[in-house]
Amino acid sequence: LVDLADLYADTVTYIPFDGKIYNGVKAGLLDNWTKERDTIKSMQIRVIAWNKVHEIIKGDNYVDVWYQKTEIYKSGQKHVAGFAERKQLVNGEIIFCSQYLQQVK
Repeated sequence: LVDLADLYADTVTYIPFDGKIYNGVKAGLLDNWTKERDTIKSMQIRVIAWNKVHEIIKGDNYVDVWYQKTEIYKSGQKHVAGFAERKQLVNGEIIFCSQYLQQVK
């Protein structure tokens, strides 16, 4: 997670698939993620596709990413899901991210 810190702006808005909106400093967001990761034994992320998007009217820049994440929890439970994320960038830093989930059966 330390490596992720450089990707995010000092203030970020993050909307995960569960709808619990975070709007604050990146240190708080990384702290939340660290607490979640503490229950995970291993994680694998496989990027399926990504696309750069430039919104002409507002001039905003985004990166859309589709990936599959496999998590194995310390309890032994395995969770596999597909995700799509839209990340808005300003000056090369992520200021906004929204996440969508598709359960894999």
